[in-house]
Amino acid sequence: MKNAPGVASCHAMFKEVRRNISCQTDNSIAKFNSTLFHLNLLGLIRKPYSLSTMNAERLAHFRECLESLAEEIKAYLSSSKESAGVVELDTSIGRLSRMDAMQNQQMALELRRRKKNQLMQITNALKRIDQGSYGQCALCRRPISEDRLEAFPEIVACVNCA
Repeated sequence: MKNAPGVASCHAMFKEVRRNISCQTDNSIAKFNSTLFHLNLLGLIRKPYSLSTMNAERLAHFRECLESLAEEIKAYLSSSKESAGVVELDTSIGRLSRMDAMQNQQMALELRRRKKNQLMQITNALKRIDQGSYGQCALCRRPISEDRLEAFPEIVACVNCA
């Protein structure tokens, strides 16, 4: 460990290797591997964590949960189109009733916006299942606890990073 270079020299070596890596010579690849080794020793590189903790049965369970949640949201969005529509101005509605209708419309629009956002997150979670990265924190790359995924199956971050 006494031969391990300091952080500044590791960064300098890494930059030099990146400049020379385009030629793909054996020397530059060896230098690159050596730099990665030293950066890893200093704790400057995060190691990817294995997702083998979640088996195919659990992934199928979460896929089913996500798909049913997506169907519920799509049903809600199709049924709530009318409540988010434009408030018509007619003489039979009083001023307070019109303000109440406009407030209800704005709340419906915000709820629809949130549901659309959740649907997008669910779609992304289904893509992560297909790619094999579902259940992995997007920030620290550690596994997200299954209890958290049960509560929020579309979640992308672990409790520590959230």
